[in-house]
Amino acid sequence: MAIAEKLNQSINKVFFDKERGLYFDQADTKRFSKLSNSLAILCGAADPDVSHNICDKMLNGDGLTEITLSMNTFFFDALIKCDKEAYKADILRIIEEKYRPMVDYGVGTVWETELGEADFGNAGSLCHGWSATPIYYYAILKK
Repeated sequence: MAIAEKLNQSINKVFFDKERGLYFDQADTKRFSKLSNSLAILCGAADPDVSHNICDKMLNGDGLTEITLSMNTFFFDALIKCDKEAYKADILRIIEEKYRPMVDYGVGTVWETELGEADFGNAGSLCHGWSATPIYYYAILKK
């Protein structure tokens, strides 16, 4: 058995909550997040049949910790891996909702989080390279 396959089995055994159909971040608190569930899909731990359910729950919130703008690439990639055509409109809608305020505000950069400098105790990054990934998603999804 390949190392990745063994690792994915262990991830499912330890971090998958069968009742909620989601992966949690920490065994002691069972905190669920969009990031951990996105990563479970991307690494192959999540079975393809389960992935659709996870993607739907991530899109609906379902009590999951939100993901920062700089980490949205993992969320978008998980949606694309699961079903690019089914989730294309959702990805473009999320980009519009999350980034439109920056455009409307007239800034020339993209922020790390939606709160801008007000996040992280007024230490939020206002020029965060990883948050600029919507350009890539527009290129691959608007074809």
